[in-house]
Amino acid sequence: MDGEEVRSCSIITTKANPLMELIHNTKKRMPVILEKEGEKEWVSGDTSLLKRKQLLLPFKESDLEAHTVMPQLSSSKANPTDPNIIKPFEHLFPGKLF
Repeated sequence: MDGEEVRSCSIITTKANPLMELIHNTKKRMPVILEKEGEKEWVSGDTSLLKRKQLLLPFKESDLEAHTVMPQLSSSKANPTDPNIIKPFEHLFPGKLF
């Protein structure tokens, strides 16, 4: 490169915990979520490669919650600043015939 600054980000994934397997059930993966202690280690850059790999484990299922959100969230016209778009949403399915 010619010294140009490039701003970017990456999402590191790991094996899904049981809750996230239900959501991302095709590839069974989830974003890495670091515990507070792990955040400092990761950003410091002083951690060995082996220790860094140990930080990239699935987050505890008991510390997560999940709910369905409005289908509009995936629309390009969705307003990402609308707090209602991530509130729990219940799909209304027609009743069974039999």
